[in-house]
Amino acid sequence: MSEEGNHIVIPQTVLQVIERFVAAMREDSEIPNDAINQFEILLRKGTVPKPDDIKTALFESQTEGEA
Repeated sequence: MSEEGNHIVIPQTVLQVIERFVAAMREDSEIPNDAINQFEILLRKGTVPKPDDIKTALFESQTEGEA
């Protein structure tokens, strides 16, 4: 990844991988859309997400919905 100004440019190949991964996740009816959306935001940030951030994105909305 390269930097342009104050933001990181994500290579087109990486963006395509993210798009395909997100599309595959959307095909799984057991994964809530809001969890997928939050996870996609993390992936598109241009940095490696921390494990706690991934856990929060994927599972926080599920546990809130069950409460």
